Amino acid sequence: MCELVATDDAALADFVANEIATSPGVVGIETVRTAEIVKWVGAAGAPRQSSPPAEESLDELDVAILRELARDPRLKVRRLAEMVDAPYTAVRRRSARLFESGIVEAVAVTERSDSVVAVTLLEARVTAEILPSVAALPDVSIVSRTIGRFSAVVEISAASTEAVVRSLDEIEALPGVVRLESLIVARSLKLATPWKFLRRSISAS
Repeated sequence: MCELVATDDAALADFVANEIATSPGVVGIETVRTAEIVKWVGAAGAPRQSSPPAEESLDELDVAILRELARDPRLKVRRLAEMVDAPYTAVRRRSARLFESGIVEAVAVTERSDSVVAVTLLEARVTAEILPSVAALPDVSIVSRTIGRFSAVVEISAASTEAVVRSLDEIEALPGVVRLESLIVARSLKLATPWKFLRRSISAS
């Protein structure tokens, strides 16, 4: 499973079709689009609740900044200004506005070596009523409401496989849950980006 982030849906669709789908060994792809992040547990263990970002009009400079940050999230502002060929002060001001408006959010990637991580695709009849109960489970670290065949993507991070199974049993027992499809993460190949572009993200498996 991988998460893709881009400046718009067209760029995401192009990347899935032209890069992932054409990679050697790829047999099939199923995509779900993130509509809302309900819960995100940060490095300190505190849940992060997302609110819809303010509606902002993005001009060419904003898009250029987002594109470069998507490629290299660790770019310093001065180097970023060089990459987008704009004055340092303008790029610093625009970057701050993107954060303040909620279009870009900084997150921390936690160490997973001592945890068993499962990613679960959840199908439910009444998603809005179920997800707060899912998010309240202590071992659930991420809950994203999605658009597509599945209602949500849930990440469980627990001390053991048995604890993961207990959380899955609790989710499955919730009224309105139709089915779960779960994957145990064997190895994370990339957990690099400390940015989340909240309005335009997609998960592909």
